[in-house]
Amino acid sequence: MKFVWAIPAALLIVAAQAGIVGAAGIDQSRTFAQCLSEAQWPARASSAYKDAGATRKQQILNAYNADISAGRTLCKRLNTDAPGAVTDAHAFLNTQVKRYGHAADSHVERMTQLFNALSTPHP
Repeated sequence: MKFVWAIPAALLIVAAQAGIVGAAGIDQSRTFAQCLSEAQWPARASSAYKDAGATRKQQILNAYNADISAGRTLCKRLNTDAPGAVTDAHAFLNTQVKRYGHAADSHVERMTQLFNALSTPHP
């Protein structure tokens, strides 16, 4: 797979109109970008992030967090159709529910939808 997700959305739209990248490719790259963004939920949901200024918020997002790293890795594995990724995704979401409880309900629902979209075959 090419690094399509690194291309800005406006360029992808122009490429689709020119016939270089199909609409399915745009949807897949958009879903992948949403998955990577949603994987940062544990940091964004923290009280430290919510109460911080702009500089501190960026520091929190840039700091290593095992949950964020695992979520982003699963997004990448599902996007490349890696074997065993779907099973790992279910285990990851179960861990998120146990760790964060009802606070993570909407996050888990969004991640489930994104994981399902990424795990479907794409051209």
